[in-house]
Amino acid sequence: MSWQQGPLSAQRTGTFLTAEPVPERLLYAEPLRRRRRVAFGGQTLVDTEDVVVLHEPGRYPVAWFPAAAAGALTTTPRTTPHRALGRLRWMDVALGDRGAARAAWRLEEPPAYAALLADRVAFSWPAMDAFYEEDERVLSHAADAYHGSTSAAPAVTSSSATATRWSRTPTRRSCSTSPASPRAGTCPRPTSTPVC
Repeated sequence: MSWQQGPLSAQRTGTFLTAEPVPERLLYAEPLRRRRRVAFGGQTLVDTEDVVVLHEPGRYPVAWFPAAAAGALTTTPRTTPHRALGRLRWMDVALGDRGAARAAWRLEEPPAYAALLADRVAFSWPAMDAFYEEDERVLSHAADAYHGSTSAAPAVTSSSATATRWSRTPTRRSCSTSPASPRAGTCPRPTSTPVC
C-alpha cells in the first residue's frame, strides 16, 4: 500500500479523486484484525489481537502493539524526530538472559490525528527473534494485506529501468538485476525501522 506503486507511495499509478490535493506524505493506520506475537530471547514478548498497522510511504508496514501488553521494556534517554508524528522515544528490550538496545520505540506525544498510536510500541524487525501472525511465522516483514501472503517473502526476480518483477518464495530472498543497472546485485527494500 505504501511502497512500489501502492496508493500511498510516491510512485502510485492511481489517482485520489478529491477536491483538495492529497498531502505528499500520507500516512494510513488500520487495525490488523488478526493475532500478532513477537518472540525475543526464546520467549513471547507480546501476544495480542490489538495491533495497529501503520503504512508510511517508502516503508514496509509497521505493527504497533499496546504498550501495556509488552513487558520487558526500559525507556532510554534517546529520542529521534519523526517528520509527521513527533518525537520517538527509544526503548531497550530485556527478557530472560537476553537484551537488545534501542529495539523498540513509541511516540512521546503523538499529534491529535495520530491518537490511534498513543500508548503503543513498535519493535525493530532485526532485533526480535520472530514475529507471528495467528500461528504462522512472518518471514519477511510486517504483514501487508495488500501485497499477498505473510509467509512468503517478496523477492526481486528481475529489474529494468521501467519495471521490477516480484515473485514469492517461501524460504529465501533472491534477486538479480540488469547488469546495466547502477544497483546491480541489490534488492531494493523499504525499511521498517525509523531513520534516525
